Amino acid sequence: MRVSGFVVLFICSIFEYSQGQLVDCPPEGIAYIPHHECNKYTICLNGDGTEMECPALLYFNPETNQCDFPENVIDCRGGTRPPIITSSTTENPSTVPPPPGALTECGQTVIADTGIIQYKLNQSYDVGELCSFIIRFESGFMNSTVTLVANGFSEVDSDSITLLRLVNGVGTAQRLGHQQQTANFLGDGVIIIFKTNSSNGSGFQLHFDGFMVWPWRDPKPELGTESIFTSETGSPLPANFVPYNISDNTNNYFIFTSGSRLITESYIRLSLTIAGDMGNPTNACFSRFVVHSFEQEFERGNYICWYTYQEREYNFETRGLLIAEQLNYAYQPTNTTAVFRWQIG
Repeated sequence: MRVSGFVVLFICSIFEYSQGQLVDCPPEGIAYIPHHECNKYTICLNGDGTEMECPALLYFNPETNQCDFPENVIDCRGGTRPPIITSSTTENPSTVPPPPGALTECGQTVIADTGIIQYKLNQSYDVGELCSFIIRFESGFMNSTVTLVANGFSEVDSDSITLLRLVNGVGTAQRLGHQQQTANFLGDGVIIIFKTNSSNGSGFQLHFDGFMVWPWRDPKPELGTESIFTSETGSPLPANFVPYNISDNTNNYFIFTSGSRLITESYIRLSLTIAGDMGNPTNACFSRFVVHSFEQEFERGNYICWYTYQEREYNFETRGLLIAEQLNYAYQPTNTTAVFRWQIG
């Protein structure tokens, strides 16, 4: 999947961009304005414009409002556009439904190279929300850009989005919000967490775009399973996801939450147990786990590995969410009988 776009509707406002890129944004709603440099564009939100740049080798396509391959952008020649006058306008975003294919509910996952998350845009959010999404890139390892296109975050929630890049496991954390609206990274996916400290703001729209690092090679999707559990439904979950001698490393990601909310009661916790036989041969960790937590911020866990014929049990708890990752190395025979069990109480 190369491009996933959506249509922006326009109302009664005319603006011009030239070589100086002077842009008059419409006073309300969202609009996307091409730049004379084909790899750039301006996002207008309620009269304020922010200049954005596409990932390397991509051009902004005004027909889809997405970064696209140059051959699909017919108005660009040699990397530039001629000056134009665009009759453009935008409908109040509160009346614009989510674009087709957008993720709109906590706990959703997707396998795609480009797409949109729109959660409670122009709708009030609640205090203590802890909403998560998992994105796995369809083409595997990519150069990716995540852009916070629109938000109504309050000041106490000014950097309420956390990105956790996925690259052979959960990698570094980045924040998006009032101060930073764009993140660039290399990886095969990303976990997105939206955490609120108040009920004084509204939600957001976020775009993700991936571009192959080595476009002359065939895409090589990362193998694995991804799921988000927002209740006790699904427990217990066997961890034997991988057959013997699989041809590539496999990463499995699981998120556990209590209704996609922070637990406020002092006596209640979300608890996770990993128990059983890992199936590893003696003195070798071909299959291993890491459990991370997110309550007020991301806290990295430590590797867990034990050998065959060793029944072990590990316990974790939080008032936020838990992220469990499992790595199985390529060509290594493991036969784990380990099981995930979780409960809220």
